[in-house]
Amino acid sequence: MRTGIRPTYWEEGAIVGGVAGGVSIGFLGYVACGLSEQPGRNCLGMTLLGSLFGAALGAIPGALIGGAFPKGARGTERDATE
Repeated sequence: MRTGIRPTYWEEGAIVGGVAGGVSIGFLGYVACGLSEQPGRNCLGMTLLGSLFGAALGAIPGALIGGAFPKGARGTERDATE
């Protein structure tokens, strides 16, 4: 059974957006925790929570952007030497 839905790059976009969002928001969480008035505070929890939240926030728009680009049919890639 063949559907009319063409394959896109939504999975790759979700991965790229998730990694970018996780790293950037995780770093922001680490910096925000470091600005705390409590000396010696452990910032691991805030960093991990920020990374998780950022990955979820980044994966959604990444998937939407990746979904806008259709993949070519298999075997139609051009050789770089041509």
